[in-house]
Amino acid sequence: MKYLILLLLLIGCSKDFSKPDEMVTHYFSEITSKKVSRDFFSKYTTGSLEESILGMSDDEFELFTTSNLAQRVSINITNENCLGNICNLTVILKYSTTNQDNERVDSEIKKIVELERVEEYWKVSKMSNIRTFHEGKSPIHVESK
Repeated sequence: MKYLILLLLLIGCSKDFSKPDEMVTHYFSEITSKKVSRDFFSKYTTGSLEESILGMSDDEFELFTTSNLAQRVSINITNENCLGNICNLTVILKYSTTNQDNERVDSEIKKIVELERVEEYWKVSKMSNIRTFHEGKSPIHVESK
């Protein structure tokens, strides 16, 4: 009986996604709510996106994973277009962050997220920004590199 309960818990806690919309929602929820590891990206991304993220230096990866943290995250999938083992989802991601003056900045980003079916699960393979909108109470200062 103990083994049955343990097996059910392991299956229930599995984070493999058989539907593209579940994968996208999980992906954005995780990267905006907490610092994730390279293992996260290794498990949930593929192709050029996986290569570019896993190819980052430790400093680049640290900045990438901590600069995504946000509050009041809203993920809205507005379109899903699947053909075979490829799906393209249009996603509107809304969230709030704080700037260097500790003031709230609201953001809305519209993306096309491409997913590939790898074995029986979906993984994020590419992302394209369509539109980005940031709104704050004071001017937003952009630093150039």
